[in-house]
Amino acid sequence: MCGQLLRRAGKLDEAINTFLQLLPMATQSNDQKEVGKILNALQVAYIHDAKFDMALRYTLRLLRIRRAE
Repeated sequence: MCGQLLRRAGKLDEAINTFLQLLPMATQSNDQKEVGKILNALQVAYIHDAKFDMALRYTLRLLRIRRAE
C-alpha cells in the first residue's frame, strides 16, 4: 500500500492523507476487511506522529468493526 511506504519513509502527513482518501472508497464498497486494514494503518501512522487522540479514534472504530465480524 502506498500509504504504508510513505509512513515508513517518515512522510506521515502524506501517508495519513492517502489513508484518509482510501477510507471512504473502502467503506462505500462495503469491504470491511479493507476498511479494517486502512483503519489499522491510520492508527499506526497517528501513533508514529504522536497524535494519540487520533490513533485512539481509529482504534475504537476498528474495534467496533472487529466485534461485528
